[in-house]
Amino acid sequence: MICGLSVKTEQAYIQIGVYSMKMLKRLAVLLLAIACGLTMFTACKGEKLARPTGISIDDSYRLTWNTVSKAKSYVIDIKNANSGESEDESLSTTSYSLAPLKEGDYEIRIMALGADGSSSDWSATVYFQKEKETGCIYSSIGKSGYEITRAGTSSGQLVLGDTYRGKPVIRIAARAFKGSSQIESIEIGKYVESIGDDAFFNCKRLTSVTLPDSLTSIGTAAFQGCSLLEKVTIPENITAISDYTFAYCRELK
Repeated sequence: MICGLSVKTEQAYIQIGVYSMKMLKRLAVLLLAIACGLTMFTACKGEKLARPTGISIDDSYRLTWNTVSKAKSYVIDIKNANSGESEDESLSTTSYSLAPLKEGDYEIRIMALGADGSSSDWSATVYFQKEKETGCIYSSIGKSGYEITRAGTSSGQLVLGDTYRGKPVIRIAARAFKGSSQIESIEIGKYVESIGDDAFFNCKRLTSVTLPDSLTSIGTAAFQGCSLLEKVTIPENITAISDYTFAYCRELK
């Protein structure tokens, strides 16, 4: 018997002490279990993957990047910078076509995903501009830029942009628009230096042409047979006009 306490009181204190010890042991076991669970979860999830790098976009609007070690798949986040709308695409390859995107400015980033649930941080943001499509067919002429080779589906009042897929449009090929019956007017981009032979030959509905100051040569019969053509301003850099360039342009003033 503890001094000043009855036997029953002493037994009650002993029981409380035993109970407290049991609770402490249970709490310790619980904390240990939680710690082990977190450790196992981290181990199962795997280590963090490296961020995707080497991101580039080629002339065909193909987005590519370097393979990330231990990555099973990738997520591409494409945000329209104008509307703020964003969409994610999941894929298992390291390339993706941006050609279906509508005209506008975009912010693009990529994340790598591992088979064990691991992931990388988002890549650095890549900025991409999808230009307005004219319907024309373009061909690359190396690092210097592009030329227009065919009218394609172009029609109406056609404005040829200064650039195509980030490079200057520097010439219109021979016979590019020959016989086109859909074009009513055309404004040629500021980097075009030459217009090939027969480029607009016999474009029956063409009424006006705006030529850039960069233009230095116009090919033979380039506008021959454009019977409705009314107005063309010849740039100062044109010092000579080839034979039949404007032959049979009866409305030309």
